[in-house]
Amino acid sequence: MISKKYTYDSRITRKRERVNVWLLNKTVKALEQKVKVLERHVAHQVGLNAQQVLLNESLNDRVAELEKAKWRNPVKRWFKKWVDFVTGK
Repeated sequence: MISKKYTYDSRITRKRERVNVWLLNKTVKALEQKVKVLERHVAHQVGLNAQQVLLNESLNDRVAELEKAKWRNPVKRWFKKWVDFVTGK
């Protein structure tokens, strides 16, 4: 049963158009809470994605540096040149 003290009813509206203001406010507040939770989740996910991009970039940079450092030794450098020559690179 709906309490009449929370019900808005103007003279223009008909009986079936009456609105329970208390129930409406309760629904709005519940939806606001859900929106806040979703906003926090989205912000957190954006932060995680940015971190992942930075990690991937730094990992690729490290791998490239290691590849360069691997061929700095003169023996390995000559071997790499020979391998490139044989494979046609």
